[in-house]
Amino acid sequence: MKSILRVLLFAALIGAAAGIAMSAQKAVKADLSGTWTGAAVINGGASKEEFTLVLAHKDGAYTGKMNTATGLAQDAEIRNVVFKDGKLSFEFDLNGDPNGDVITVDVTVADDAMTGTWSSSSGQGDTIEAKKQK
Repeated sequence: MKSILRVLLFAALIGAAAGIAMSAQKAVKADLSGTWTGAAVINGGASKEEFTLVLAHKDGAYTGKMNTATGLAQDAEIRNVVFKDGKLSFEFDLNGDPNGDVITVDVTVADDAMTGTWSSSSGQGDTIEAKKQK
């Protein structure tokens, strides 16, 4: 009877260790650092704004820059970056003008893809999606 309990206890410890290892792997995988490319839908789908978002993770926080194909954002620093429970949000100034339109992005990240919405301080908004480049 004692040997069965020892075997069960040993199996439980192995299972717990495996669970911790898998959690650690997921935490590493959750690093969003790198280059993401995608498109934001504009005017209800009348057009799309292609963009590149470069994210870096340092000292527990994300920083990054947004660039759009048409130049509406050129190396625009992102700010108020929050990544929690698979959701990423951030803001940046359109046209690099701190007194102009502020764009807010709220996306859900799954594997190497993000999907969600964008909105502007002037009241516009629609969907946005991106894929992480390898």
